Amino acid sequence: MRIPAAIGWTFSGTPDSDVVLSTRVRLARNFETFPFPKAAHLYIKSQVFARIADVFNTPDLLPGYEVFNFNNLDRLSQEIFVEERAVSPDLVRMEGDRGLMCDSTRTRCIMVNEEDHLRIQCISSGNCTQELFAMANQLDTILGEKIPFAFDARRGFLTACPSNVGTGLRLSFLLHLPALIITKAIDKVLNAVQQMSLCTRGFCGENSEIVGSFFQISNQQTLGQSEAEIIEKTQGAIAEIIRSERTARETILHQAKSAITDKIARAEGILRFAHTLSMREYLNLNSALRMGVNYNIVTTRTVEEMNIELLHAMPGHIQKNVGKSLTEDEINRERALLIQSLFHDHDQKIGKTL
Repeated sequence: MRIPAAIGWTFSGTPDSDVVLSTRVRLARNFETFPFPKAAHLYIKSQVFARIADVFNTPDLLPGYEVFNFNNLDRLSQEIFVEERAVSPDLVRMEGDRGLMCDSTRTRCIMVNEEDHLRIQCISSGNCTQELFAMANQLDTILGEKIPFAFDARRGFLTACPSNVGTGLRLSFLLHLPALIITKAIDKVLNAVQQMSLCTRGFCGENSEIVGSFFQISNQQTLGQSEAEIIEKTQGAIAEIIRSERTARETILHQAKSAITDKIARAEGILRFAHTLSMREYLNLNSALRMGVNYNIVTTRTVEEMNIELLHAMPGHIQKNVGKSLTEDEINRERALLIQSLFHDHDQKIGKTL
């Protein structure tokens, strides 16, 4: 089975992609003439959506974007956008006209009528904050010129949640930190992160548990600092975490190579032959196999392929692939079949080159 690479955060060849799956830069914005979404009547939300849709439908202003009104989308299509990390789960649960303007790779995404009128989001693989901030800042400028944002000279940009007031800038990094867990250094690192006013979440973001050594780390403060200061501080912390993870990986390779090789081989064996795989189990096994790729112990996969497989092993993508709604048990069986078929394809490819 061939899985297409279409989503920007799955791509490889980006800085630090051995540790950083993705970087996201997000700006929270509201229009000055409308109440915030949670206080707005459905008619007002429709007006907001129509105003921003008109901007994206203007020829030559923002070419290459698609407009999706979730009011007109089935639930599975909405869940696919969540799994692609283009929108938040909260957007799916809300009512009225709300949705997404995005490019084809979901690198540039604008959520409409979530907690704020706009969430301008740029996301890509690896560690590339400055480039993504430049993209988001450009969108911010274009949209702000068309529809003025709610802004206070003393407080900055006004948002529904007080934690976003000020710059409205939130940086988020999805990290893979298995070596720090294995060497029992993760608590020290996470305590340091907390002291720097950064927060830690699981793979699926807010309110999700830590599974498969995947951590999302983001800044909490947006008020009282400039964008440049937030970026410098957060990037400094992420750089230190990357350094610590790589040091821990070297330690494991020198002190416990046999044990880690066995762990990776066992993970590959389960993925090859399991008849059912829950998402939780798959994340843990993906993490182990990913270590094998990083150590060059597993040579049948690349980081990009691991990312693409991770995306397509999610429940919405599995149901989209089979073309029908499935129970959780059926999804777990289909996930196992998907991963088996991918191993088979890789084996066939290697056989042809021998």
